[in-house]
Amino acid sequence: MYIYISTTPKMPLAFFKKKKKKNRKDLFTVAFYNLENLFDTKDDPYTLDDDFTPEGPKKWSKKRYKRKKTKLARTISAIGRQNTGRGPVLIGVAEVENNKVISDLLQTSPLKEGSYDFVHFDSPDERGIDTALVYDKRFFKPLLAETLELYIENADGERDTTRDILYVKGSLNEEEVHVFVNHWPS
Repeated sequence: MYIYISTTPKMPLAFFKKKKKKNRKDLFTVAFYNLENLFDTKDDPYTLDDDFTPEGPKKWSKKRYKRKKTKLARTISAIGRQNTGRGPVLIGVAEVENNKVISDLLQTSPLKEGSYDFVHFDSPDERGIDTALVYDKRFFKPLLAETLELYIENADGERDTTRDILYVKGSLNEEEVHVFVNHWPS
């Protein structure tokens, strides 16, 4: 595939060049998926997660939580499978409440049959939602992980706490890669 960036109509610059067709084992899927409020059912007294409790307005139950994890696991494991013969090796995810919900998701079939692990840090978001990087340990090794603080002001000029940007440096199939997972407020 060629993508042209032109400074003048007569001088195209090739941005990506078409590569030879690769063997499926050399192809890797990298994805981003918004998990749309993957919350457990427990109230965290330090965040605004009351909507996602059994007593909250959404009546968030263990049954609904389990159903959501099952649907997400099925969908995520299918991303890229048709082209590579396996699920994605890197998945940036948004709107996760904590480490537990990511662990729970990765222990849900069919993801639990894989070799997935994750990188996650709690951020200062008032609702308690974060980003994370899920990765296949067979192909990716994290070397460095940190958060990049995002400073945003509301309409009154006061700081509006939100999700940090997750930065992970790692080795993907023995090649150094840098991944930024972010989910900006609307």
